[in-house]
Amino acid sequence: MENAFKASMYNYITYDNNENLLLYNSYSGIIAKSARDKDTILNLLQNPNNAESKEQNGIFLKLLEFGYIVPEFEDEVAKVDLSHMDKVMGNNLSLGILPTEDCNFRCTYCYESFKEGKMSEDTQQGIISFVQKNISKYGNLAVEWFGGEPLEAVDVIFNLSKAFIDICHKWHKIYSAGVISNGYNLRFNIFKELLKCRVNFFQVTLDGLKESHDKQKALKGGGPTFDVVIDNLRKIRDLSRSCTFIVSVRTNVSAGMYDKMPEYMKFVKEEFGNDERFRFFLRPVGDWGGEAVKHMSGQLIDKNSFDSVYDKVMETGEKVNFNTYHHFLRPGGSMCGAALRNNYLIGTDGRVMKCTMHLDHEMNTIGQITPDGKMTLDNARLAKWVARFSNIRQACKKCFFRPACNASSCPAKGVLSDEDYSCPYEKNSLDNTLKLISQSDAYVNDLDK
Repeated sequence: MENAFKASMYNYITYDNNENLLLYNSYSGIIAKSARDKDTILNLLQNPNNAESKEQNGIFLKLLEFGYIVPEFEDEVAKVDLSHMDKVMGNNLSLGILPTEDCNFRCTYCYESFKEGKMSEDTQQGIISFVQKNISKYGNLAVEWFGGEPLEAVDVIFNLSKAFIDICHKWHKIYSAGVISNGYNLRFNIFKELLKCRVNFFQVTLDGLKESHDKQKALKGGGPTFDVVIDNLRKIRDLSRSCTFIVSVRTNVSAGMYDKMPEYMKFVKEEFGNDERFRFFLRPVGDWGGEAVKHMSGQLIDKNSFDSVYDKVMETGEKVNFNTYHHFLRPGGSMCGAALRNNYLIGTDGRVMKCTMHLDHEMNTIGQITPDGKMTLDNARLAKWVARFSNIRQACKKCFFRPACNASSCPAKGVLSDEDYSCPYEKNSLDNTLKLISQSDAYVNDLDK
């Protein structure tokens, strides 16, 4: 035979709730489904060099195009090694910035200590000067506003955003931004101002219906928050569809929320189901550190047993937009930003860090930004975060999910503790993740067409 082929080692095969075949390839990031040609597809993946099968309706060519079939002598591991290095050493500058490390909430599972307040003007000027002096070295600039609760210091966001937009305009660089917020201060007027600041991605946490949300996410001084957050999201929803943005709603699920998940899914479907700008994803409440979570005895859910929650969600038949999950399945999509060379987290005092979850750990601090814009880095500490691709264990190298996470879903486990690698949420619940994504046609290719 002139050309020989094999099934990719990065394929994953499952079925949706209607017994449609679902295919996923972590190197291409492509998801596809089939109802009619399931047997033909499975035979081709098992025997890709069957000449008779290749001639059937162009299915073979589709499988080849989407990366489910590859040339027989292609070194797929070497190909992923290269893409991994490219991802780690990418030329874009990504800054996570903490306008304040304080918060107006006291969530029951929060790991933060709230030791630092609002970012000083000197630190703000240091960041602006750093970007001014160094932007020419990079491709583009992406900023994520984090906290604490970043909207408690929204004036810092406005000030730095104006400077970043002006600098990027001068140097012909693309500027993009997102904010991770509890949603309480995301009032309509603030939202519109953030859009002007090129913030077009918003992650807001909604922990189920009012009872569970108010229990897990109370105000700093006590008191409910659900009604205010929902009112803010409704006003955002009612903006003209010509206004483009993404609101990714994260739900942290505790054991006490399990039975109410169908009701919650019905609620979000009715409120936001007709607006493709609103997307949802779920996470189990875990022990992420700190003191607060110690009072959640019996409410934590192990991520390896989270499939029971997904099963409960899908019982309803409500087709909620879960397309946020697609990002995590793309090549490099389950890598933590801390594993990337040019990704820095900047604290209110100018500390340069890597991990958003261990702000007080000594090894998380890799440098400092001075008021004159100089970033001094401890390269030995930095290397522990970003040089991991040179020493990946064999189990990860051979794993079908490796192109998505590159053994870097949580580099903090290797840097700050004695743990080695941690598999990402989506790998642990991949069958259900694919089922949720397949509810929408946005990211699923139909192999029967």
